[in-house]
Amino acid sequence: MHVYDCPEELSREIDRFYNHWRYHESLGNVTPADVYFGRAEAILTRRTALRAKTMEERRRRYRASKQEQETRKCLTWAAADVKLNEGQQPEGTVYSQSHPNVSFR
Repeated sequence: MHVYDCPEELSREIDRFYNHWRYHESLGNVTPADVYFGRAEAILTRRTALRAKTMEERRRRYRASKQEQETRKCLTWAAADVKLNEGQQPEGTVYSQSHPNVSFR
């Protein structure tokens, strides 16, 4: 905790925090100093571009994970079908693609 020697020092520190460090939702989450010095538009443009890039990357990863899950599911079904055709009992809980209502435990 910082102890201030005089009220003026405390007032300057509060002003500095409020105007230069604290983001204001009503200003688009930029500081009043950013607006005053004309940096707000550039900051908001950069944030918008970063948000779009981030969302596209998340969509790409989501699609890749869904595709990987489908591939794994198909491989599991194929393995269960091979074991059934060979007369073996599949391991774990496996749902066969050719026998969708059969569960093996």
